[in-house]
Amino acid sequence: MNKYQKQLVNNFIGFVDDDSPIKEYNLYEFPENYILIRLFTYNPEIKEGEGIITDFEGTKTTSEAEFRLIPYGKVLANTVGPTDWYTALAPGDMISVPDELSGVQINPKWVQFKELMKERPAPMTTYEPPQLLGKIQAWERYAFSGAKLKEDRDENDFYTFLIPHSFITAKVNKNALKKTAKSLVSASKVKMATSNKS
Repeated sequence: MNKYQKQLVNNFIGFVDDDSPIKEYNLYEFPENYILIRLFTYNPEIKEGEGIITDFEGTKTTSEAEFRLIPYGKVLANTVGPTDWYTALAPGDMISVPDELSGVQINPKWVQFKELMKERPAPMTTYEPPQLLGKIQAWERYAFSGAKLKEDRDENDFYTFLIPHSFITAKVNKNALKKTAKSLVSASKVKMATSNKS
């Protein structure tokens, strides 16, 4: 496990433990059969001199560290509807969403741009759309910003969604989830200690 994977796991444990965002949404009442969630994302903390590559947008990255969306979320608010297991979800509970949301897809605008460049070699614009888009783009219409009067959106706003209950795949036991994450870090430390002795 490299240091970025450890960062990811430690940030995830912090996400599971942190229920403070829930209070931001107490003033809202949502339609029946909808649930407000925030997905976990990981943006690596990269220090200078760590094999930095700066992409065309100025984002720092390395070959070992990259932005990740993990298909776990935290319930921020829920609605009561017909009795089913979804209505038992409470603010602070952990849930999972379809794994495919953490994947990427070819950006159709990039494909169009490449086709246009074949037809007209002298581009009218220097902007090339990103080649890949996160599949989470499919949820863009469900994005929910709690502080609508703020001038700038918070990064978390991009991963907070008001979605139909049916989008949730499972409720996840918080303590078991943290235990699993911590065991990954512990196993990594044992593996490193063993390899250092040999």
